[in-house]
Amino acid sequence: MDVRTFISDNLIKLVGGSESMIVDFVQQTAASVKNPDQLHDKLQAMIDADDKDLRTFSHQLFARLPKSDKSSSSSRPKDASTKDSKKRYALLDMNVEDEQPMSAPPPSTRRRDRTEDKKDRLDRHDRRDRHTKRLRRRDDGDFDDRWGDEEYQEEDDEAKEEQSRPSASKRAKLDNGSASPRRRSASPEEDEEERDRKERIAFEKRLREKDERGTKKIVEDRSKHDSASRRALADDPKQRKAQLDDIRLRSRQEYLKKREAQELALLRKQVAEEQMELRENPLLTAQEKAEFEKNKRTLEIAEERLRIDDHLEGYALPDDYITEKGKISRKAKSDALNSRHVDRDEYGRERFVTEHEEWENEQLAKTKAQIMVTERVNEADYEYVFDQDQQIQWMTDRVMSGS
Repeated sequence: MDVRTFISDNLIKLVGGSESMIVDFVQQTAASVKNPDQLHDKLQAMIDADDKDLRTFSHQLFARLPKSDKSSSSSRPKDASTKDSKKRYALLDMNVEDEQPMSAPPPSTRRRDRTEDKKDRLDRHDRRDRHTKRLRRRDDGDFDDRWGDEEYQEEDDEAKEEQSRPSASKRAKLDNGSASPRRRSASPEEDEEERDRKERIAFEKRLREKDERGTKKIVEDRSKHDSASRRALADDPKQRKAQLDDIRLRSRQEYLKKREAQELALLRKQVAEEQMELRENPLLTAQEKAEFEKNKRTLEIAEERLRIDDHLEGYALPDDYITEKGKISRKAKSDALNSRHVDRDEYGRERFVTEHEEWENEQLAKTKAQIMVTERVNEADYEYVFDQDQQIQWMTDRVMSGS
């Protein structure tokens, strides 16, 4: 029985089915491992069966494989490494115009190149250490600016370093006069990461510019205009003198608002004391009582004036939660989304009504809206009254002859 038939029969026993593609996969997997335990681990991730049966199948399959398959799998990495080493030493310089027989560089040149590579690596390491020390000395407050400046500074340093490096044509030449072989980069992975980072930064910059072009500026940034006007006002004495009257007027208005609240609080306290004296002192004169009544009436008028509100029944547009600088205010946005409807009275004050009271008022309004039948008065029965003088005498005994 060959290996494929053995694999197919055991798959039917383990999972209840078999396919040619699965048989090939199991055979290739068994040929690529070095021992039965590795084969068992790989098959366990693919086949859902009893661990004991699967382990027995793995050992039997590994024992049935020919030795050529096992040796080929183990010798494959060595062949690949040999080919890579051959390719590495068989590379040609494409910049050489005249085909010349390749000659190995002398040992002194190779030692010089290795010394230069080591020196470049040490320079890069020292430069990174200097960048790290500068970053540590900076404050934590400018975190974003720090990393942004460091990123561009790193790019500038690398660009200067590339410009300061001599080109391949200006390098040291060999003893026979031919150009020395081009020195490879210290780490291709670092070059790839650097190129990827630059491409990513450029891509993000293009995206930001595209978003700025496509975004409509709904709100104008007025803070810049206000600051510019204030600077112009500070530099121009005539304009500052002309604006001084408006500034004084606004200052007086703000003062009157604060003064009004203060005087109203004092008046409330005075009226409360006068009412207490009016109840306790019966010997007050008529003039004093009139003065007390006048102060009380003044307080009532002032409080009624404060209760006046421009409250309108109906829907009103909410306040805009975008500031003058064009940024979204989180607090205003949250208030606009989470605020609840507030019932107010005729003075615009908030009215505290429970759900039960609101339901009762609604039912009462519906009841009053119905058409009410008026109460009827019981009237007596009356007959028609005829005037005897105006009564028509119908004569049925007379018959007029016809023509």
